[in-house]
Amino acid sequence: MSQTINYVVLYTFVCIVASILAREINKRVPLIPYTPLLICFGFTIGSLKWWGNLNDGADNVSLINPHGILTILLPVLIFESSYNAKLQILKENLLQVLLLAIPGVILTAILLSFSLKVILGYDDNSLTWAEALTLGCILGTTDPVAVVALLKELGAPLRTNTLIEMESLLNDGVAMVFFTIFLESSKGAEISPAEGIGMFFQLAFGGPILGLLFGLASYLVTLMVVKDKTLFMTIILLSAYGVFFVAEKLELGVSGLLALVALGFFQSIFLKNQMTQEQEHTIHSILGYIQVLDESFLFFLAGTIIGNQLVNTFIKNLEPNDFLNMFFFYILLILVRFIVVFFFAFIVKMCGQTIKLKEALLQTWGGLRGALSLALALVVFQDDQLPERPRTLILFHTAALAALTLIVNGSTASYLVKKTNVVENIDERESYQEIFQREIRSNAIAFIQEQKQKDTLALTYWDGVVNLMKFTKTNETIIIKNLSISSQRYRCLRVLINTLHQQQHEQYFSKSIFNAVMESAEVSCERCYQPIDIFTHTEGSLVSLEILTQYKKLSHKSIIGNFFNMILLFQLDENFQVLSLLINVLSSTVESIQDIVQDQDLIIKITEEMQSNMQKCLDLMLKYKSRFTNEIQKISQRQAAMKVLVSQIQYVDDYKGSFITKNEGMELKRFLFARLDQTKSLKILVEMDSGPEYLLEASFRGYLNEKEIYQICQNYEHRSIREGHYLIDINQPEQYCYLIMEGIIEEEIEALGFDEPKLIQYSSGNIVGIPNVIDHKVESIIRLKAITDCQFLAIPIQMMREMFTQNQKFEAYCYKEALSTFLVMYHSQKHHFNKFIHIQLYDWAMKAKLVKVTGDPELFHEELILPQCGAFIFQGNWISLDGQFEFKQWDFIESMKIQLKPLTKGIALILSNKLKLDKQSIEEDVKSSESKQLEESMLLEHPGLHH
Repeated sequence: MSQTINYVVLYTFVCIVASILAREINKRVPLIPYTPLLICFGFTIGSLKWWGNLNDGADNVSLINPHGILTILLPVLIFESSYNAKLQILKENLLQVLLLAIPGVILTAILLSFSLKVILGYDDNSLTWAEALTLGCILGTTDPVAVVALLKELGAPLRTNTLIEMESLLNDGVAMVFFTIFLESSKGAEISPAEGIGMFFQLAFGGPILGLLFGLASYLVTLMVVKDKTLFMTIILLSAYGVFFVAEKLELGVSGLLALVALGFFQSIFLKNQMTQEQEHTIHSILGYIQVLDESFLFFLAGTIIGNQLVNTFIKNLEPNDFLNMFFFYILLILVRFIVVFFFAFIVKMCGQTIKLKEALLQTWGGLRGALSLALALVVFQDDQLPERPRTLILFHTAALAALTLIVNGSTASYLVKKTNVVENIDERESYQEIFQREIRSNAIAFIQEQKQKDTLALTYWDGVVNLMKFTKTNETIIIKNLSISSQRYRCLRVLINTLHQQQHEQYFSKSIFNAVMESAEVSCERCYQPIDIFTHTEGSLVSLEILTQYKKLSHKSIIGNFFNMILLFQLDENFQVLSLLINVLSSTVESIQDIVQDQDLIIKITEEMQSNMQKCLDLMLKYKSRFTNEIQKISQRQAAMKVLVSQIQYVDDYKGSFITKNEGMELKRFLFARLDQTKSLKILVEMDSGPEYLLEASFRGYLNEKEIYQICQNYEHRSIREGHYLIDINQPEQYCYLIMEGIIEEEIEALGFDEPKLIQYSSGNIVGIPNVIDHKVESIIRLKAITDCQFLAIPIQMMREMFTQNQKFEAYCYKEALSTFLVMYHSQKHHFNKFIHIQLYDWAMKAKLVKVTGDPELFHEELILPQCGAFIFQGNWISLDGQFEFKQWDFIESMKIQLKPLTKGIALILSNKLKLDKQSIEEDVKSSESKQLEESMLLEHPGLHH
């Protein structure tokens, strides 16, 4: 027994060495895939009997029960692909994937069995119809491991990559179901059509249900324990092997492969969200390494078994025409794949989805056979209940076609990709790489110039250094202004993706949030020949507004209300975080555009495209705020708390090892991460307080004292209004200001010089009617109209005016809130006001300084009235120190480097940041952007966010 173990260990060691050797050959000669090389190495070990103890090890390994091989090797191979799946792209193309994975496998099995029996002429002594269908099911599977490796190497489009990978993943499980049915029939079991259908549904649906149950159990376990990468890795491997073992070995009659696929999808959605970036990277590396070992062992073992049986079985059970049929069968396999792919592509197109001819061609040619096919063929070959001739033919054809598809298809797929131009942004990618390489070279030369000044390198021969580095000394100027618009878009989107990666350390964004935005950015990169439209693809990953509205209705039901309230909060939180992250990275990219692109026309064009995407995000967030006020209030509060915790963790990282020891820092981080996990939990979100009083306090905190807030809470009235009705009309008496609880209110302003009113929209959390507080007239100077059905709190305006006159902080707040209204009212003739500019206006106002002159203007000696970025005069007359400029009430002072002094009592807002109000100014802003201020104004917890 001990000798047997030693032989098996020796065989395993040789397998690993062979894997290293095969990969090294593949690196040096890319046309030779490493997996067929492993089959050849294994074949050499198995067929030649001069290896001594190694042959004994090969003999012992060949006797392993193939079901045991499946249990050991397949779980990680299948699970890893489903765990790293691009679920959003899968969701968008689910119909096509399901058609190829379910009816596609059936049709492939039928056509291949027809080819074997009718075209190649195998009689019942060689292959019965049941055995031919079994082989058809084995070859109906495409290998996800081989396919993914090929597509990554080719740089195939993300959509095409995901289509082929997901089809490969799902058809493995479906083919395994039919394989089980046909294999039982091959062994003489009488299965009626009704029994076959029942068996299919049990296998096909029982497996995913079992996988979801295991996924839920693993998720609940992670909620109850302290998380680290060792624990996550243990849970993942335990659940993957556990679900496959339970499905296949406890005779539940369900598919283990489909259970693994469902488990991988579930853990990809829920388990990844609980991991840090470091933990996820570690687990990804370990899973990838185990996958490589499993795949290498499986191909090496298949080659060994084929070689081992060559003398004993193959020679006496194979006929000369079998070798010729092998090549014909390969051609028929490609033809069948072509028929199946294009047949279902036609059906998908009839259903309204688009699929390109070149994508279908790549799907046809990229259908490689590999690990699972070989594993299933080994199961058949080791089954003594079948005759030797059929068993031999099934293993022979499976191994041969796996090798042929990997060698022929795998090595020529790159030619097909180039010839069909599947990668449509190839020119932009190459241009970007060339520019980046030139930038690297320029930076290296600049570094050399810096190093030349150092005494420690005084004896260095720098021309020799440059020669060693293999590039010329010429420091070329990088000129990119002549590149096409698509190339410029590609560069900007790559910067956006880099910005997204830099934000991964912000723990309040879960992995699913990053994936949603990242996939959208990658798709936009591939479509850079079109205007940037990240929002549309991102929107597809969000739960629709209609579904969320239905969740809210169901959350009010007595029995199921709590359940649907949890779902509503979870999905709304996900949606809001995705939009927030997208706005942040778009804003950062807009700020950097002038450093990326040098053509001013293209700068304006790309900036407008990105701002259009930002505006669509803001409009959707506005709709969320108008319909789900209490829920958004809870989400904003929790996100703010998570940001504070993350900043504390980063602070500990910055000073760990200096002010505190490493161990003390780790202890603090464990505590903070535990608090962060608690804050992230859905339970916290559900139990969080919300309501009118909390919204009032959030709106006025920092401007009113506790007594004043309490006074408002005691005197407000809860009201509602139907869509299209007016809250306030111009020149009509007004008694209230309004805090919007739910819905959208539109402020109509009679602008000077315009017949039609100018409009500003406000959503839940905003206070409307503030200009009437400042004006002190009985009649309203604005009109407020309900765009949707609205709920709001009516606050007595007389109470607000009293606080306005008695509280300087609240007075400054009211002037800042009303700025947009008065600018539009008096300056629309000169300046262009749109939704995007109103965001800047609000941000500008909140950061402005209010200057109030209440006494003798001659005694006013304020030194900081220097409006280099502008000012707005609310009251009084003002003059420049040199006497050249005089300003009166409602004047807007644009960027003028002058110093003001008051002529009378008055009030002015002094600008600290530059404001852009017209197209020319916006174009100038591309050169000197203030996007960081804009980004900060878009934070979710911002109570005054208008749009």
